[in-house]
Amino acid sequence: MVGNGTLSERKIVKADFDEADFIDSQELFGDPNVVGSGKLVRMIESKFMCGPAMAYQIVQRSVEARTLMKIGRKYRFLE
Repeated sequence: MVGNGTLSERKIVKADFDEADFIDSQELFGDPNVVGSGKLVRMIESKFMCGPAMAYQIVQRSVEARTLMKIGRKYRFLE
């Protein structure tokens, strides 16, 4: 999510995560586009320098915007 102001005034953009961000998920799930919810939140916190509450909101908005698909407690990145 980028931009200043309230959450509704911000835009969702696809984050550019490094390959290193996906090493654990690839080993665990066999799919480099799938990541667990906890790791995803930590990745967002690190990339956007925000707290967990904002990171969870970004995840929820990304699911609504169909850039992420929720699969149980995991998420798949969509193109």
